[in-house]
Amino acid sequence: MTNTCKALCALALLFVAGRAVADGTTPGKPWFRPGSTVTKAVLCDGLDDQGQPRHPGQTFTTRQRVIALSLSVDPGIISYTYTVVWTRFGKSIMEKTWTVNTAMRRLFTIVPNNSSQHLPGPYQVEVREEGLAVVRIPFVVTEPQ
Repeated sequence: MTNTCKALCALALLFVAGRAVADGTTPGKPWFRPGSTVTKAVLCDGLDDQGQPRHPGQTFTTRQRVIALSLSVDPGIISYTYTVVWTRFGKSIMEKTWTVNTAMRRLFTIVPNNSSQHLPGPYQVEVREEGLAVVRIPFVVTEPQ
């Protein structure tokens, strides 16, 4: 296979992968920055009786009232400021910032403001540690089948 052919095949693969995420039907792969104090980040629809993420995933329907991020951090003895940013089609729709200096787990939720359901499309939740992105989890909201 020639280098030109390899390059064209690679571009085609990137195009197809990008289309799947861009058309809002397939979420991309979560990304975690190595060395972060974030020890766990899971999208779910809430917590079960034992405090564990319930129905984890990256695809939700418009009928699900709550989409949640179960986030665990362990900053050690130093205080860190974290920000959780929710976006839809790349535009920020909600942001929450807090400072912590001990290991903890928090649940961040996103619920529709002006309607009874989430709008369909591609979303992403990003966790920033001291302003630096350390976790990105893309997800999609679809119409129920």
